[in-house]
Amino acid sequence: MNKDLEKSIQLMKEKNATLTLVLDNQEEVLFERGVKPLMMLLSRNIDYSKYSASDRVIGKAAALLYINLGIKNIYCELISEKALQVFKNHNINITYDKVVPLILNRDKTGYCPMESLVLTIDDPIEAYEAIKNKIKEMSK
Repeated sequence: MNKDLEKSIQLMKEKNATLTLVLDNQEEVLFERGVKPLMMLLSRNIDYSKYSASDRVIGKAAALLYINLGIKNIYCELISEKALQVFKNHNINITYDKVVPLILNRDKTGYCPMESLVLTIDDPIEAYEAIKNKIKEMSK
């Protein structure tokens, strides 16, 4: 495990963050849940390919967004089987604590709407567009 990934994990746990990014002495700590932080990062047009990331929960939607970000070293506490497959297909170094079949919604009454949205999508760009449209729809 590289030192940036180790620092990212430590930051996430110390600050009780949902997502942390580290590259050398640059750190970003985010607290929003779901895919919103990843969408925000994608809107910045910054090259994150050399960053390491730690995340609490990664479903297939988040995994496809990570592919768009170009991040190659990722740790998460909970990952879905579909997300794990995305990372394997794209040769991403993923370390995780627990694998589940699918990510549940926040009420634990069904599947996460973003996970459900991309179940049949494998292209990261197509997934980004679908997620962006779904977020617009949900915010109305």
